[in-house]
Amino acid sequence: MDRLPAWMRITFKGRINRFRYIFFPMMSGFILGIPNWLFIGIFGTKAVATGSLPLIPTLILAVIQIIGLLYFISFSIRRLQDLNRSKWLLLIMLIPLVNFGLFIYLYFFKGTTGPNKYGPDPLEYDEYSEYLEAINSRTPNAGNRFER
Repeated sequence: MDRLPAWMRITFKGRINRFRYIFFPMMSGFILGIPNWLFIGIFGTKAVATGSLPLIPTLILAVIQIIGLLYFISFSIRRLQDLNRSKWLLLIMLIPLVNFGLFIYLYFFKGTTGPNKYGPDPLEYDEYSEYLEAINSRTPNAGNRFER
């Protein structure tokens, strides 16, 4: 777990920018969807739609869906914190049609410039900078090959 960058972990502290809020959940949704497609291919759409899957695949799918939900909640809270808003605003997601407005807000509004009460600006601080400096210092004649 320590090898994952901080923005990819399921945590409720810190901030993430718009790009990471849109891109990573989209990719993780695709990856977490692969078992769903496999079970549909193996057991058929009727078994999946009617809920007549065997117990083990059903438990596997349930765990995958819970992991996906935790990622969604984690990313949404950290995006709200980037906008300098309380995590309790996420409860608006439970109200139909109003949740669409919150999605627009999370996707398109720029986060707070500079540090706020939830942490440093994710656009100013990049944890990969430390890795890039270490690679450049160990690689002879690397020049500026590894830059962000």
